[in-house]
Amino acid sequence: WNGLSWDDITAGASGADDLDTVYTADADKKMSVNHAGGLEFESTTAGDIVIDLQSTGDFVIQDTSTPFAIFTDGGYFGLGTTSPVSIFHIDSNTANATPIATLENTGGRIQFFRSDATPEGVITGSVGDLLIDSTNGGAYIKNSGSSTNTGWLQFGGQKVKIAVFHAEYEDTTIQGDGTDNKGLLSSYFADAGGTSKYNYYEWTTRQNTLQDVDIVLSFRLPQDFISFSSAPLSILYQTGNAVPATNQIDVFFYDTTGTAVALTGGTDLANGVWTTANITFGGVPAFTAGGVVTLIIKPQTTNIGFARVSDVIFNYNVN
Repeated sequence: WNGLSWDDITAGASGADDLDTVYTADADKKMSVNHAGGLEFESTTAGDIVIDLQSTGDFVIQDTSTPFAIFTDGGYFGLGTTSPVSIFHIDSNTANATPIATLENTGGRIQFFRSDATPEGVITGSVGDLLIDSTNGGAYIKNSGSSTNTGWLQFGGQKVKIAVFHAEYEDTTIQGDGTDNKGLLSSYFADAGGTSKYNYYEWTTRQNTLQDVDIVLSFRLPQDFISFSSAPLSILYQTGNAVPATNQIDVFFYDTTGTAVALTGGTDLANGVWTTANITFGGVPAFTAGGVVTLIIKPQTTNIGFARVSDVIFNYNVN
């Protein structure tokens, strides 16, 4: 019915009165059919919407140029993509910024973000937001509000743990190496104000040549140990002055096979104020979870100095 009379829309009937001509010629343009473009619903304010069953068998919903959704002949449904690779495929086309999907009710909102080579995103809610953080290598649940992982509780992935030994270190043996070991090793407490409070060993001697002693610390690696971090070992120390010939500290470290580890930053340590020595590992040492590593700290001094060692800090990665 064209408003005035009934038209036969059978192909070829009345010459050319099929859906193509009947609805395309309709003056109000509410709906038109075109054999090349598909079934079109037109809005004078929002543009055209085309529903098109293509020759490939794919069913597409689009405006005149941009597809909105596709049902492929292979049974896949895509939103934001014309090439879905799974039964249900959504693509926001903007990595880590635009949510792919939002689920919402009066209690809050959950948003899902696109995954790429460095997946990041947040599933948000009034409490307990979930953060996927590629920079820090983990996923976090919010404990106290923050836009970064500070104040979040991490689960899964690799985490860094710290083992701190305060003098006198647990499981420590004091021994001489057989030569130049004349001196006195004492334990003290220093309060420099604020958080600068130290338990420490102090090595002194009456000899005018360097005398030394070995402080041997054994540390069993935890069962969830993966590896040492890039900043694996720190030692807090102080000497009577900054002259190694007068007083110094050397550090030695052995892996879980008992093999010496090449160290950088662990020799000739001398400073007249409390200082942290950051020591790194070289080579390919063997560190096995559950195995024992050995640290030897060798304070050395003459009768015009002293050598003090305080906190020993290991940084390591765990599951």
